[in-house]
Amino acid sequence: MSKLLTSITTSNPGLLGFCLCFAFILFAEADLHAQRVDAVVAVVGDKIILDSDVEVQYQQAAAEGGMGPDAKCNFLEQMLVQQMLVTHAVLDSVLVSDEEVEAELNSRFNYYISVLGSEAAFEEYFKKSVVEFKEDFREDIKDQLLARRMQSEITSKVSVTPHEVKQFFYSVPQDSLPYFNAEVEVGEIVIKPEMREPVEEELKAKLRKIRQEIVDSEEEDAFSKAAATYSQEPGAAASEGNLGFKKRGELVPQYEAAAYRMKKGEISDIVETEFGFHIIKLLERRGELINTQHILFRPKFEQPDVDAARARIDSIRGLIEDGSISFNRAVARYSQDESSKLNGGMLVNPQSGTTIYEMDQLDPEIYFAVDTLQQGQFSTPIEAKDRSGQDQFRILFVKSKTKPHLANLDDDYHKIQTFVENIKQEEAMSKWLYRKIKETYVQIDPEYSECPLTGRWIQ
Repeated sequence: MSKLLTSITTSNPGLLGFCLCFAFILFAEADLHAQRVDAVVAVVGDKIILDSDVEVQYQQAAAEGGMGPDAKCNFLEQMLVQQMLVTHAVLDSVLVSDEEVEAELNSRFNYYISVLGSEAAFEEYFKKSVVEFKEDFREDIKDQLLARRMQSEITSKVSVTPHEVKQFFYSVPQDSLPYFNAEVEVGEIVIKPEMREPVEEELKAKLRKIRQEIVDSEEEDAFSKAAATYSQEPGAAASEGNLGFKKRGELVPQYEAAAYRMKKGEISDIVETEFGFHIIKLLERRGELINTQHILFRPKFEQPDVDAARARIDSIRGLIEDGSISFNRAVARYSQDESSKLNGGMLVNPQSGTTIYEMDQLDPEIYFAVDTLQQGQFSTPIEAKDRSGQDQFRILFVKSKTKPHLANLDDDYHKIQTFVENIKQEEAMSKWLYRKIKETYVQIDPEYSECPLTGRWIQ
C-alpha cells in the first residue's frame, strides 16, 4: 500500500505502457533481422508478435540499464495487451484517421530530425529517406493510436467519488503515507521590447523585395534557394525553410492562420508572429495537416528599445504593488506571452499538465527567482530570452506555495483522487482483458509459457 500511494507523485501510464522508441529501433531493427531468422512467438486474434519485436524492446532496456529478470516476459505482456486492444478496436469500429497517423509520425520524426539538425542530416546518417522510414513505421503507429483510443473507450466511464478518495486515504497506515516535496504555482507577466517603426519598415521592405524576386523567378526552387540564403531561422541553410507536416495547434496562431488559407504553391504576404516576419509557401495540405516553407526575418532591437521595455515592466510592477491593478487584470492588459496569457498568466508544468510544480521541476532561472518569495509575492523584473531567442522581461508571481509535508487530504486531495482513478482504470482494463481473452484466439510460444505475467493468457 505504501508503494502504491508513494507513486501518486509520478505519472501512471496504465496497462498500455508500450511505446516504440524510435531512436533505438532505427538502429536495432535492421541488425536483428539480419542476424536471425524471425519467428512468431504469440498470436492474438489475427495479430502476430514476432521474436524480433520482443528482442528489440529487450535490447533497448539493456542499453538503458533498465532490465529486470522478467524483462522479456514483461515486454511480451505489453505487446499482448496492445494487440488485444487493436484487435477489438477493429471489431468495435474504433477508428484512427490517416491524418492522425501522419501527425503522430511527423511529431516523432521531427523530434529526431531536430536532434540531428536537419532532414538531410537524418537521411545521410541512416542512409534512408524520411518517407521510407515513415512507411516502415506507419502500421506500428496506427496500432499504437488504435490501442490508445480503445483503452480510452474502456476507461472513459471510470469516475471517483469523494467518499472513495477518503476511504482510500484512511485505509493507508499513517506511517506509510508519502512525504511530498515543496510545491508552487507561478504566474508571469511578460513585456518585450518593441521595434521602432523605421527599423520595422526596413526589415519588411527587404522581405518584400525577396518575395518579389521569388515570384518573378522562373526557377522551381527559387523559394528554397532564397530561404537557404536569407532566412534568419536557425538551420535554414540546411532545411531551406521547410517545417515539414504540422497539424493544427503545432504552429504559432498567426502563421497557422495564414498557411491554412493558402493554396498549394502560393506565397503569402508578410506574416508577423512572435518570432518575427515571415513569408510562407504552402507546399502541400492533407486534410488538417500542412507542409510549409518560410523565410524568417527576426526583429532587430537597439539598446533604447530594451531600456524602454525594462522601464515599462517596472511601472507595471509598481501598479500591482500599490493595489492599482490586480495580477489577473495586469496579465490580461499588458502581458505579451500568448501561451501563459491564455492561462491567466499561470505557467503549466509539462510533466503533469497542471499549474503545480515541485520546486525542483522549475527552470533554474525561475527557481532562484521564487525560492525566497512567499505566497502572494512578486519577483523583481527578470531579464530573459523568449523561445525565439529575443530579449524579454518578466515578473513572476507566487500564487500558491506549500512546504514539504506528509500527505493529507486538505493539500493533496487531487493527487490522491487521480491515483484512485488510475487504480480503478487499471481494474477496468483487467476486467476487460479477462473477458476478451476468453473470447479471443490467443496462442503463446512454449518458450514463454513459464512467464509469471502471462499465465492468464494461456488457456
